[in-house]
Amino acid sequence: MKRMPLVLLLLACTSSRTAMVERPDQDQLARARAALDAGRFDEAADQFAAFLRQYPRSDLADEAMYRRGQALSRAGKLQEAQAQLQELLEQRPTSRFKEPAALELQLVQAKLSKNQEAAQALQKSVDQQREREKAEGMPRGESLRAAAQAFGAGGPGAPFESALEEAPAQDVARLVADLDKKSPAWPVAALKLARIQLHAGDRTHAAELAGEILSVQPQGPFADGARSVQQTVQGAQAVKSNLVGIVLPLTGDL
Repeated sequence: MKRMPLVLLLLACTSSRTAMVERPDQDQLARARAALDAGRFDEAADQFAAFLRQYPRSDLADEAMYRRGQALSRAGKLQEAQAQLQELLEQRPTSRFKEPAALELQLVQAKLSKNQEAAQALQKSVDQQREREKAEGMPRGESLRAAAQAFGAGGPGAPFESALEEAPAQDVARLVADLDKKSPAWPVAALKLARIQLHAGDRTHAAELAGEILSVQPQGPFADGARSVQQTVQGAQAVKSNLVGIVLPLTGDL
């Protein structure tokens, strides 16, 4: 079986949003997780609760329960956090979130009992667990989407830019196709994709995407990057049009 060239794969990803198969429960969970990562704990807790009401049988429900417990804990709503985490551990004893939920619950209970020494020790373990989850817990592509949503919601740009640098070209293309152009994350991702297309030799689509970036954001750092892509394409076309060929007779005799 022949492998699809990178350029064709990128075009397939960006040509139409309808080509992408999306799960609405995944999208809703990603939005709630983005709010949690951005530090909007009350909003995140409400979004996770809404997810559980709408998708109680989803295979992502146990994660929503765990994340809601996290959000409530970090919002200082310890009684509610305790109830949510206990519910997860009782109703879903085989969940892959069992161990981190138990650790989070221990921290909540230490805070409720005002055991400062235990709370401080557990807080360190919980913080380490949260960092591991950020690094390893999300499927490929979903972490990029979550980073884009966090940035679009007002979060810092560095984590999103780092996620873009590490993401495969296909994931960047899917993100560009899926994001609303009004999102602050769109020109960042689109410029990254245009540079990928340019590097892959797909100058036509790189120039077209650069033009789209300029139509959305005619000024600023991403506009400068888009103009640079266009100038590179124009320079390559000028060199090609100025090539001089020498025609030799078929006999090879000069």
